[in-house]
Amino acid sequence: MKSFWVICLVILPVNLRKTLHPHSPEVAAHYEKELIKLLEMKAPKHTPPNGAGHTDVMIDPMLRQLLDVNEREGYWVASIIIPVKYENQNITWNPADYGNITFIQVQPDVLWVPVVGIESAIKVETAFQYSIVTIRSDGWVLLQGDYLIAKMACSFDVTKFPFDEHRCNFNVAPMGFWLYYLNEGVYSRHNQSIYLPNDQWDILNLDHLIFRKERRAYEIAYEVHFRRKPLYYLITLVSPIVINYLLSGLAFFLPSDDGEKLSFGVTILLAQIVAVSAMSDIFPASSTSIPLLLYFVSGVTLHMAIMCFESVIVLGLSQNGWRKWMGPKTRRFIASNVIILIGLKPFKAKPTSKYLAFGAKRQSETNKLDSLPEDQDEHESFRGNNELLQQKRENNQLRWKFLAMVVDRILLIIHMFVVVSNLGFFTYKILY
Repeated sequence: MKSFWVICLVILPVNLRKTLHPHSPEVAAHYEKELIKLLEMKAPKHTPPNGAGHTDVMIDPMLRQLLDVNEREGYWVASIIIPVKYENQNITWNPADYGNITFIQVQPDVLWVPVVGIESAIKVETAFQYSIVTIRSDGWVLLQGDYLIAKMACSFDVTKFPFDEHRCNFNVAPMGFWLYYLNEGVYSRHNQSIYLPNDQWDILNLDHLIFRKERRAYEIAYEVHFRRKPLYYLITLVSPIVINYLLSGLAFFLPSDDGEKLSFGVTILLAQIVAVSAMSDIFPASSTSIPLLLYFVSGVTLHMAIMCFESVIVLGLSQNGWRKWMGPKTRRFIASNVIILIGLKPFKAKPTSKYLAFGAKRQSETNKLDSLPEDQDEHESFRGNNELLQQKRENNQLRWKFLAMVVDRILLIIHMFVVVSNLGFFTYKILY
C-alpha cells in the first residue's frame, strides 16, 4: 500500500505537468484546432476579405532557373515561383489567448487564396498551385506555391552575338473572378539563394518594369535581364572562322604560276560558306536584328571570292602573258626602283648565251634585244637573227612572270590591310 502511494505522488504529477504545460504538443494542437475553427467562421473559403471591395495582394516573383532560350523561334522557358501575401483583419488573434502561437500553417482549401498567373505565357507546362499557407496572428496570410514552368515569347537582339544580352518580360496578373490589386512585394528583387545557374546564360537582374492598368485590372510586368556565356561559341564558331581568315594570306606565298594557289583560295571560300550555313541554324530569320558576326563572315566570304578572282588574274599573267609582247611602259615600270618598295628587286633582262663572258657585249646585246620591233612579222624583222628572236621571247615571258609576282605582292599588301581592318573593326563593334 505504501509503494502505491509513492507511485501516485511521483508519477501522476509528472504526467499532469506534461499534459497541462502550455508548450506541450497536445496543448499546441488544441489551440491550433481552435484557431482553425476561428478561421472557418471569420474567413469564408470562396470570398476575399473585403468582399466586393478590392483586396491588396502583394507578390514577389523569383526566378528559379532559366531552362531554355531559343532565339531562332523567339521564346524562352523559365521556372518561376510567385510568393503571395495579403492582409485579412478578420482572422487576427491575441497570441496570449492561444498558447503564444504567433502563426499556423494550413491547407490552401481552408480559406480564400488569390489566383495569380503569368498572363504573357505562351504555354504553361506546370500549373501554379499553392502548397503552403501560413497565417500570422496580425492577419497577414503568406502563400508559398510550387515552381511554375512557363514558355514565354521574347524579341531577342543578337547583334553582338556571342556577347549578347537580352531583356525579356513576363506579366503577372489576377486570374480569378474577384477584383483585387497586385502590388510589388518588398522582398529581394533577385534571390540568388534559390536560383540554379544555367550553363549558357547568366542572370543579371529581375526588375519590376511597370504597373499597368490599360487593358484590365492591375497587372504587373517584370523584366529579366540575362547575358550569354560566350566561351562555347568562341571556341567552336568564332575561332575557326578567324583562323581560316588569317590562313588565307598563305595563298600569296605560293608561286604565282602554281595552280594550287587557286585551289587554296577556293577551299577557304567553301569553309566560309559552310560557316554561314551553320549560323543560319542559330539566328532568327529576322531583318531587324542581324548579328555582326554574320556581317563579318559574309564580308570574309566576299573577300575570299575576290581573292580567287585575283588568283586567276595572276595565274593568267604568269602562264599566258608571253603570248603578247609587253609594252615599253610596263617594261620600264618593272625595271625601275619603285619595285623595291614592295620587297622585290627590279627586273633585269637576260642576254644571249654566247655573249655571257663579255660584259660590254652583254650590255649592248641586251639593249639590242629591247630595241627590236614588236609589231611586225618576225620572219621579216628578225631574218637571220633566230637566236636573238628566241632570246627576246624568253625575256618577254620572264617579264610577264615577274609582272605576275609584282601584282601578287601588291595584292598581298592589300589583303593584309583588309584582314587587319576587318578583324579590328569587328572586335571593336562587338565589344563596345
